[in-house]
Amino acid sequence: MFGVFGSGEYRLQPIFVDDLARLAVEQGVGEANSTIDAIGPETFTYRELVRTIGEAIGHRGPSCPCRPRSATPRRG
Repeated sequence: MFGVFGSGEYRLQPIFVDDLARLAVEQGVGEANSTIDAIGPETFTYRELVRTIGEAIGHRGPSCPCRPRSATPRRG
């Protein structure tokens, strides 16, 4: 079971971890302040991304909608 907050139809552009690490090293050795786009080339809805990850790891478990408020840590 995998929780999907809200509708799951919001768009994401994930980045491959090795690409992000390379960008971090490149930016870390420089001295200039800069802003870069660190996104991958593909766009998914969150639900599509969950499905794709499930297929990649060989698990097709169901997803269930969760209220976005459920993701907020409780104080106290």
